[in-house]
Amino acid sequence: MDTLNGADAESANMHITIAVPFANGESTGLPEAGSYTRAGSWVMEVGTSSAHIMIPGR
Repeated sequence: MDTLNGADAESANMHITIAVPFANGESTGLPEAGSYTRAGSWVMEVGTSSAHIMIPGR
C-alpha cells in the first residue's frame, strides 16, 4: 500500500507498507523500531495480525 501524508504538498511524504501478519524482527531480519525521518525499513505492529513492514519515502 502506498500512502501520501502531510500538512500540504510541500511537506507531503510517501511511504509504503507491506502486510506481514504476525511478523517480528527475527522472522524478517528487520528492526522492530524505526523513524519516518531516517532511511531504513522496520516492522510495525510486531507479532500482531496487523504487522507490516514500513518503508518510508523521501
